Amino acid sequence: MTEPHPASDTDANSENPAPTSVRNTEPERGKRSPKVLVLEDEPTLLELISEMLALRGMDVTPTNTVAAARHQLTLATFDLFLTDIVVQGEFSGASLAKEAQEQGQAGRVVVMSGHPKQRALAGQDNTERLRFLKKPFSYDELVESVSGED
Repeated sequence: MTEPHPASDTDANSENPAPTSVRNTEPERGKRSPKVLVLEDEPTLLELISEMLALRGMDVTPTNTVAAARHQLTLATFDLFLTDIVVQGEFSGASLAKEAQEQGQAGRVVVMSGHPKQRALAGQDNTERLRFLKKPFSYDELVESVSGED
């Protein structure tokens, strides 16, 4: 079973509301849960993705704005950054992910989009550790994209 816990001390009324982090309550013995930052501005999808990753034993920090994701990157380093390409009408998710990788704040990156042309835009910011996940996607497709195997 997963349980939410606060991921930051930011004020709920501020521009960067404190996201809820979702953790697997029973990580494998002797293994650190992979830390995953998720940036998705659609609340239902953000919650669903976070729960699915937590079920896979990942320590998930969900965010719904670029500002909130940027704030989380100042607090921790993440093994994986899963981001929508378009966040609140701007092509900013992939750019933030590239920036996080360059600064050593994020390992691998998976960018999500439901628009085929946006895959090409993500490719312009391509790094060796970037994958594309086409929306809509299944649980199995999500798991495969975040598996760490190329």
